Amino acid sequence: MEKSKAKDKRKEFLTTIRQWIESWENGLPVDWKVIDSIKAYMDQRELFLPYPGEDPKDTFKYHDRLFEVLNDTLEKEAAEAKDRGSLVGCYFYEGVADGRAWYRVIRENKNTCRVKHIPFMCGDEYTISTIGWEGSISKAYVQTMVHRMEALDKLFGPKKVKKATKANTGGAQ
Repeated sequence: MEKSKAKDKRKEFLTTIRQWIESWENGLPVDWKVIDSIKAYMDQRELFLPYPGEDPKDTFKYHDRLFEVLNDTLEKEAAEAKDRGSLVGCYFYEGVADGRAWYRVIRENKNTCRVKHIPFMCGDEYTISTIGWEGSISKAYVQTMVHRMEALDKLFGPKKVKKATKANTGGAQ
């Protein structure tokens, strides 16, 4: 009986995720609080691990679609931030182990920036040990990292960088 209830809850939550993803794909702005809630729920329930008898492709398709939606949102927010002359909304990554830790700027002060981890961008959910899930770091460091992202886009083109990033998540090309 318990397994049946757990499967029903899982199915219900996956349906909710699908509905959120579809609304974002159709133009509704991404709500970062919803993303945080989805991440917290998934961490508790190991939602992206396939259940016995489930096709792993069905399980991971939600992760891949979330990745696409978030990637598009991050690019849009970063472009808007650049137009405003602000770092709030910009994002960057730092190499960690065999993946990347992704962060976005949520607050900018005179000498520091508050950054928050971006879930679903790397399959391993790496963080930088000195920042963790959220923290304040040097504004100069953030400017350097954001500039590096822009330079990579100019050098390789955003589509190539995006494809390489998706390969890091284990998603299909």
